[in-house]
Amino acid sequence: MEIYLIRHAIAENAAEGKKDEERNIIDKGFKETKKISKILKNLKAKPDFIISSPLTRAVQTADIIAKKFKYKKKIILAKELLPESKPSDIMELVKSKIDSKTKRIFIIGHMPLLGNFISFLLGVKNYTFDIEKSGVYIIDLNIDENNQVEGKLKGYLIPSIARRLA
Repeated sequence: MEIYLIRHAIAENAAEGKKDEERNIIDKGFKETKKISKILKNLKAKPDFIISSPLTRAVQTADIIAKKFKYKKKIILAKELLPESKPSDIMELVKSKIDSKTKRIFIIGHMPLLGNFISFLLGVKNYTFDIEKSGVYIIDLNIDENNQVEGKLKGYLIPSIARRLA
């Protein structure tokens, strides 16, 4: 199974008078996410599930991706993807959603949580991977019969690469 860990798009600054959880993505973030989505679609990386943080900028990012893939299911909004959550919270969420037919899950969230989750999946101690806004890390995830988790980094995609490819 593959997990696509996607950081939300560029959003309004917090200083613009909105609560953090209500910040909208800006035009540049919208365009970058569309380009990333186009590349993922060209790679035939169709998600079985899209799971998003409930914060506005993450939901808007998830909506852009869902539209590109013509995703018909409801986007799952998960408190486990709030910035103050822990990687183990995300892992339990993933385990609760998958079955033997699940091939791909897209998870849209925030830093440093997503970076810590990548470290958790790869077994890397004392390091937080950095994900650019609208960036994607692709992890091949195996959960064995003893519920042991093994992740392998398959690749990543960032907006500067997407601009050259899209």
